[in-house]
Amino acid sequence: MSFFSRIKTSTFLIGCIALFGLLQIVSGGLFLESLSNDRDNFSTASASNDKVAALTNAWYALNDVRADANRIVIWIQKEGPESAKLPGMIAHGRAQLQAADRWYQIYQSGAPLKGLDPALTTQLNASYQDFAALLQQLMNTADTHSLEAMFAINAAPKQKAMMEDYDRWREAVNILTRQASEQSQHAFSQMKVLLAAIMALVLLCVALSWRVLQQVLLRPLAAALSHIDAIEHGDLTHPVKADAQARNEMGRLHNGLARMQQALVNTVSNVRSGSDTILTGVSEIAAGNADLSARTEEQAASLEQTAASMEQITATVKQNADNALQASKLAVSAADTAEKGGDIVDGVIKTIFGMEESAKKIAEITSVIESIAFQTNILALNAAVEAARAGENGRGFAVVAGEVRSLAQRSAVAAKDIKGLIEESSSRVGQGTKLAAAAEASMEAIVVGVKQVRDIMDEISSASEEQSRGIGQVGIAVAELDRVTQQNASLVEESSSASSLLQEQAQHLNQTVATFRLDASARPAAPTRAQPATLTPRSKAPRPAAMPMESWESF
Repeated sequence: MSFFSRIKTSTFLIGCIALFGLLQIVSGGLFLESLSNDRDNFSTASASNDKVAALTNAWYALNDVRADANRIVIWIQKEGPESAKLPGMIAHGRAQLQAADRWYQIYQSGAPLKGLDPALTTQLNASYQDFAALLQQLMNTADTHSLEAMFAINAAPKQKAMMEDYDRWREAVNILTRQASEQSQHAFSQMKVLLAAIMALVLLCVALSWRVLQQVLLRPLAAALSHIDAIEHGDLTHPVKADAQARNEMGRLHNGLARMQQALVNTVSNVRSGSDTILTGVSEIAAGNADLSARTEEQAASLEQTAASMEQITATVKQNADNALQASKLAVSAADTAEKGGDIVDGVIKTIFGMEESAKKIAEITSVIESIAFQTNILALNAAVEAARAGENGRGFAVVAGEVRSLAQRSAVAAKDIKGLIEESSSRVGQGTKLAAAAEASMEAIVVGVKQVRDIMDEISSASEEQSRGIGQVGIAVAELDRVTQQNASLVEESSSASSLLQEQAQHLNQTVATFRLDASARPAAPTRAQPATLTPRSKAPRPAAMPMESWESF
């Protein structure tokens, strides 16, 4: 951990502000002290000038009073005590005394001068009071216009004493003024040196602050901005250097940026892996949909073939019903003929021959019926197989196919019985031909046999009607199954379209995530692509062929 990484930016900024504030306070304090000294010196000089001016004016006024006193003496000597100029001079002298007193009061009202010897001030005040009192006495004496009294008052010693005290006081004041000026000049020189030192210190602090600011804030911030710019352009191959022991804001910023970059790398890796997996899954779904579509089309074709077979069965059953009706009519006719044959033997013989012909036709019809029943059974079997393949949707169809198969078996049994009866009838007809004497008995037997045939033909007709109704139900079931198959085909097409759209979106997502560049260690492994289901076409169900009666019986 470097030294600069332990310096907090806030601490550094507060330190800089505190340092520059301290320098400002120090420089302000020094400047304030200099101003205070200059103010004191200026106040001293101003007070000195005021006191000097006031005392000088008072001194000049007192000298004017003495001069007035001298002029009064001269005019008394020249013109006598009654001179007209004396009152004016006396008034002027008194006015000057009052002016001197005012100026002296101004002098007295001023602040005492610092550093001035109080003894000089006391001596000067005493000299002034003595000289002013003497001049007041002199002006009072001048009112008498007496030369002797005025000559008796000698103001010269008092004037000289005050002048000497004034000169000493003035010299002391001048010395104070010079000292204040020298102090101001010295303070100004010191202030220049201090200001130069403070400026140098400020420049040094600025340079050090700039150096520390670069190390603490600017360079780490530039590095962070460089990483952010790289992340913005999708470059995640340059890891951010993190310092776990960093205490300042920039260190925490780099640590946070490193965590953000790692989280972004993980996110991009997961998204890329997920998009690859989604793309693979969508491809498999598309392949499965194609397989399902092919199988659905094949199933639709099988249903069409089944529908065609059902139409054939319907036609065959209808034909079977017609034949059964015709056979029933023939049986009735044969019964009538047998009853009439009992009266005339010749008629019986002819009738026997007719019955033999009819028996042959019936045999052919029963053969047809047997073949139809066999074909119906085969078709019912195929329908049951197709219903089993259809699953839940073919359950009703399977029930109907079972009923059809049962009816076909019953028809086969009936046809077999009819065949046996026909064979028996043929045998009896042969015997009747050979045995004319036994014609009556044979005719009775024929009548009974024909009645049985009629009953059997009625059963065949009824069974044919039931077969027709069952085949109608099978047709309805096949139509419903065909409709469901068509719906399945539509759903398969919609699913195929949706899977294609999803595949495009997955490719777009993959291209979007591909803009990020990752290290080789951070790249996800390529997902294993599952093999699509192999389409196994089913062969079309062969049309049922005619089978011999022995095979039908074994079935």
